[in-house]
Amino acid sequence: TFFNTKKEAYETITLEETTLNVTGEALNEASTTDAGSTPKVQREVSSIDNDIRYLQEVDENKTQSKRPLLWLWVVFGAVVLGWLLQLVSFHPKIKSPEAVRAAVKKDINAAWKTNDPEAVDQMLNALEGALVQRGIAKEHISLSTLKEVLGPEVGGRTNELIERLQLALYAPNTTGSNEEWLNEFNALWEQL
Repeated sequence: TFFNTKKEAYETITLEETTLNVTGEALNEASTTDAGSTPKVQREVSSIDNDIRYLQEVDENKTQSKRPLLWLWVVFGAVVLGWLLQLVSFHPKIKSPEAVRAAVKKDINAAWKTNDPEAVDQMLNALEGALVQRGIAKEHISLSTLKEVLGPEVGGRTNELIERLQLALYAPNTTGSNEEWLNEFNALWEQL
């Protein structure tokens, strides 16, 4: 009896009788007894042992339970690593404009107090940079523009300091750097 998948039904096949003739040594081993039954074939224990395929009992609960835990730890580690990477900043910290202005003022004051030959240039560049940030192009820095943007008093003082610094920059022997310029710069720097 078998299940025919094409017909989706069980079918029975009847085969004709088959006769098997045993000859040689196998005939002597399998000779019938007086009772008419076939005796059990006696074989060596070592040859029987070779034929047996031993099945090992494996506790599937132990082997299967470790795999999901491994994946759980891998996913957990990846999530923790992602969170830690979010905490690390790869971009340099951007300073606020106020901090940059304070650092520029501090550098210029230190340069003036140590009589650095670049102090005049640093102060002039800082003033021009502050004016550019206020919307005045370097080419248009003049008394009238400064008075218009900064007011008459602050504009006039700024223009006078810029002219003194430019003169000291291009003719250093004609005017000496003095403490007045530093005080004037510090006062104007807070108003720019």
